[in-house]
Amino acid sequence: MLSARTASLAVAFTAGLFVVSTAAHAAGRWTYHEDRNDGHILSYLDDGKKVFELSCGRGFGLLIKHPASTSHDGKARLTLVAGKNRIELNGEFVPSYENSVTNFQQAYLGYGKNDPRVYGKRWQEAESRLLDLIGSDGGFIVSSGTTNYLVPAIDIDKWRRPFELCGYGFWVSPREFPAETP
Repeated sequence: MLSARTASLAVAFTAGLFVVSTAAHAAGRWTYHEDRNDGHILSYLDDGKKVFELSCGRGFGLLIKHPASTSHDGKARLTLVAGKNRIELNGEFVPSYENSVTNFQQAYLGYGKNDPRVYGKRWQEAESRLLDLIGSDGGFIVSSGTTNYLVPAIDIDKWRRPFELCGYGFWVSPREFPAETP
């Protein structure tokens, strides 16, 4: 049986962990904006640095911070996990830029830019799986090997709509899209 002092220390320690983890998530935030060339951009920023970006405009792309230390170019692989959903992403290492720590890139969900299957039925199914996963209420995990980190749940209303229409050129009323965030 635990003494009263040990129990008090355990409670204090647990409360301290909660405060630290809450503070760590407080630094990060989701943003959405439209860019003339890149179209719709959904990003997660942590401490002012871009950690995750999904964009759909002239193309469809993911930029993600690789969880392992990376100092080389070439092929790369990441896994996104939310609950029982899991997606393997094959891409390449790219240099980070400006306010970004992203160094993994994948375009067109692994299809070639000029592949006629892009935006087709199977591509749409893959895109829907990705949007379901990143839209998870508990956030999602980015992992590679034994290294990983959690990206919190998206807190932007209507964020998914512009990405569902990606590649189709549909005109949709702006009220169906999320408001831009600074």
